[in-house]
Amino acid sequence: MTTLSRLALVCARGGSKGVPGKNLWSLNGESLVARAVRQALESDIFSIVAVSSDDDTILDQGRSAGAQHLIKRPGQLATDGAGKLEVIRHAVRDTEMSLATRFHVVVDLDVTTPLRAVSDIRGVVEILERSDHKAVLTASEARRSPYFNLVELDDAGAPRLPCVVPEGVVRRQDSPPVYDLSGAVYAWRRAALDGDAPLLDGGSRLHVIPSERAWDVDSPMDLTIIQALADRMDEGSE
Repeated sequence: MTTLSRLALVCARGGSKGVPGKNLWSLNGESLVARAVRQALESDIFSIVAVSSDDDTILDQGRSAGAQHLIKRPGQLATDGAGKLEVIRHAVRDTEMSLATRFHVVVDLDVTTPLRAVSDIRGVVEILERSDHKAVLTASEARRSPYFNLVELDDAGAPRLPCVVPEGVVRRQDSPPVYDLSGAVYAWRRAALDGDAPLLDGGSRLHVIPSERAWDVDSPMDLTIIQALADRMDEGSE
């Protein structure tokens, strides 16, 4: 058995209720699937870039973009109720069995967070490999705070703050910083994926990226926003 170092995964199913066909949406002439594969390849740090999907068109897009391994996802992992970690574990096992190897680091690039920079990918992996952390996740500074701006409902239906404001804090700006998790880049040590430990625990760390690079496709309006942000980024690079 040979030993390879890093595996990049691009996981995208064919169905989507909120934004139908979003994984194949074209951003500046490139599907989101192809874009994620290209970003992984351009980072130049992976031994293998693999695409996991139940959809043949998505797999074809991955192949055309340069992915070296394609994984046909089983039906039970292609439903709305399938957990992302189980999809990732399946993809890792499939790739390792097919290539007769075991990776040291596994990185997932969410297809619907297309504005990540290649430097974000390298940065997450660098933090992971220079530490003893089990996982490193991207996040961006949250615009709204659970200490001041967010509420939950109690048993009677009354709104309440989900977090207790620290003593002496009277402004949102002075409250503890909070972050929005982003699927732009998630990286794990391979051994961490074998256990059942939660994603967020003492062994995980964040890599904070600008909010515009963390924008995710959750609604049709997000497509318009992401296109506008991409255009602005392209103008800034000229």
